[in-house]
Amino acid sequence: MTTEKDGWLLSIRAQAIPDLDQVPPRHQAQARTLVDLWRRWIPPHEDDGAGDYEDFFEQADRLAAAVEHLDPSTTFLMESRDRGWARRLLDAEPTPTNMLPQLRRYGMQHRFSEFAADGQERRADQYARYDTFRKHAGRVAIPCGVNVEGLGVELGGAIQQARRAGQGRIVVKAVFESKYGLWVLDLPATVTDAQALRAVEDEVGWATVHADGNPHAFLVQGWVPMTHEYRVFVVGHVPVTGAGAIEEHTPLDSIEAFDPQLRESRQGKTAVIVDRPRRDVLVGFAKRVAAELAAEEPGLVNYTLDVALGANNEPLIVELNGLMNSGLYATTTGLTVAALMATEHRAL
Repeated sequence: MTTEKDGWLLSIRAQAIPDLDQVPPRHQAQARTLVDLWRRWIPPHEDDGAGDYEDFFEQADRLAAAVEHLDPSTTFLMESRDRGWARRLLDAEPTPTNMLPQLRRYGMQHRFSEFAADGQERRADQYARYDTFRKHAGRVAIPCGVNVEGLGVELGGAIQQARRAGQGRIVVKAVFESKYGLWVLDLPATVTDAQALRAVEDEVGWATVHADGNPHAFLVQGWVPMTHEYRVFVVGHVPVTGAGAIEEHTPLDSIEAFDPQLRESRQGKTAVIVDRPRRDVLVGFAKRVAAELAAEEPGLVNYTLDVALGANNEPLIVELNGLMNSGLYATTTGLTVAALMATEHRAL
């Protein structure tokens, strides 16, 4: 059994190579380098030549960053189509993954049980509990549950609090399991609290059953306009790279460590522009938030922090996510991997 204390289990999701004619001319050389590396390590896919552009280049960049920065003698590559085995980067020696439990994980986790096994991922998903989040949310934000029997705020009570605060549009997010669901409801001022709760329960449906008894199952938020959403990767309590939440961007599009390309409206798909002044505001805010979170929750070391501009262009926290399964956008993945190497964090 491998016993290296500082080794890594690199998890790469199999993706078909896209049609390289989609790659803009300025990215062709870098894209072909990534494809060549991918073909060296990842077996052919039946849909090669027709794969999803963003998904492929995110995975390819994860692989390239790991190959560049991690020790090949103690790094094992696990590919999603054969998760029972991993190959050591040094010599492609195959090893059963169940013999590598001590290795630190990097890359997207394919099952929720794997994703949630890491203490950092769980702590990030619990962001609604942190005073720092509520302080900087820029909106009503109330953690709550269903049938919590005095352990916390009931979903109905949270809706009442939001309505008392003048919120007619309510955002309910299920936070008991990563990415379970999010619902936006418009509640006219004329509806009663009972009607409002019933409307929410009708929308949320079976999520209330799955979360029964969990006092932190949901986050009830007031809706506020958000612009220029930006994702920051935090490693060792320190922001190391970031980029605008621009769905079509991948690390191929990165200009700087904290990329200055922003989109005003993510939903409206407005034009992408280089906006360093707004980028600086967002990154400066993220650095302050990361420092406050480090003081409040020292065990939360590695995560992604999504920020945006709210009312009066004041920055706010959108949410936190686990680092491993977060989309990359135009971040610099190598900086994330290099920073991870310098941390002592392991799954807790």
